[in-house]
Amino acid sequence: MSSCSRAAVPFESSLCGSAATRSRNCRVSSVRLARAVREVLAPAGRFAIVNWQRRRREETTVLGEPRGPRTELRMAPQQTIDAVAPAGLQLVELAELPPYHYAAIFARSPFQDARFVARNTA
Repeated sequence: MSSCSRAAVPFESSLCGSAATRSRNCRVSSVRLARAVREVLAPAGRFAIVNWQRRRREETTVLGEPRGPRTELRMAPQQTIDAVAPAGLQLVELAELPPYHYAAIFARSPFQDARFVARNTA
């Protein structure tokens, strides 16, 4: 069970089945969260994870003060991709968001969709 003030919140379907999370002080399995997102994501929908670059916290300053999570909590883009891939999400774009962030944008994996259809029509 997660111990999070706000884990995953599905929005109205008019927002294409998006989901949002608040990661601060959150202990949610990344695969469980990614599966929940995949379940509410529209077939042509996209899911973006915006993350801090894997740089030392002391290097990511705003107005002279270090910002963001502790250095050991920051994930490289490939770590983010590897964390959600088992849930059936596939990377479609990786974007740099200067100066300190990146966005990994995912879609439902066609392979996972085919398995879902086969399992539910047999």
